[in-house]
Amino acid sequence: MNVMKSVAPLIFKKGVKGLTMDTVAKSLGISKRTLYEIFESKDEMIIAAFTYMHENHRRRMQELLSGIDNVMEAMVKAFRLHLEMMMETGPDLFRDMDEYYPKLRPEFEKGLKNLLNGMTKAFELGVQQGMFRPNINYRIIMRMFLIQMESLRRMEYIFPKDVTLEEIYETMCSAFLRGIATASGLEILEQHTNQTIATIVAPTTE
Repeated sequence: MNVMKSVAPLIFKKGVKGLTMDTVAKSLGISKRTLYEIFESKDEMIIAAFTYMHENHRRRMQELLSGIDNVMEAMVKAFRLHLEMMMETGPDLFRDMDEYYPKLRPEFEKGLKNLLNGMTKAFELGVQQGMFRPNINYRIIMRMFLIQMESLRRMEYIFPKDVTLEEIYETMCSAFLRGIATASGLEILEQHTNQTIATIVAPTTE
């Protein structure tokens, strides 16, 4: 049995504060004693879940983008996959992480650093391909975009109740890409957004 394949989604969807080892063990159909033989503590299990989800996301991103030469198309597909990951994550996870499990922040920051590194390389290649404008400080604009992404964690307090996560994400990503695209980049973007950025990418099987 791939334990993390079952445990990680449970943690990301339910959060960590109210999740007990009893609950996890029951969801796996094993005893709590067996669960403690796999993980010495709840903290170890949670950190392992973050590591697993980050690696799984990285692998799926590589599979999705393999063979794509056009950076604009790759960015659209990457945003779609990121939305899927967000939809698999409940709002309680980030609230719990900030308030009760600050020790998880380094794991989250590690994933964020990898994202920034990948995006930086994509921007550089996009400029070379003529898809993205060269006269933009991408280091700053990427940070600004990430701040917007942070707001989605608390969307229930910030955005109107009748607005969905998909709608917000679609608007943010579309505005972001249009703001950095050249005329050629915009043309490619239109070709790949007949279906909105919020279209969920079908998950890969393991």
